[in-house]
Amino acid sequence: MNRKTFLTGITGLVAASTWAASGMALMAQSGEPIKIGEINHYKRLAAFAEPYKKGIELALEEINAEGGVLDRPLEFIFRDDQGDPGEAIKIAEELMTSEGAAMITGSILSN
Repeated sequence: MNRKTFLTGITGLVAASTWAASGMALMAQSGEPIKIGEINHYKRLAAFAEPYKKGIELALEEINAEGGVLDRPLEFIFRDDQGDPGEAIKIAEELMTSEGAAMITGSILSN
């Protein structure tokens, strides 16, 4: 790696960090929910997925009752990928772009 490439990379990291920090500060002030996308196989593996979902919902109740995170409530957006990797990718893209999810969890199968 040459010096120019290294400095360009460092400059990019600093800019991204600054942008992310200012974005987080604005989000923390807004009081809007922090959305988390949850993709799983709710129909295909109902025996596992339903108790898993109920555990998330219980944790959400407890966390939000205590004031949430950064004084903002957490909100999970549950989606069923039906065990199809292509569907999981489509749902993940939708959650990030249309729904405004800050992160995605789930998809327990290795495929």
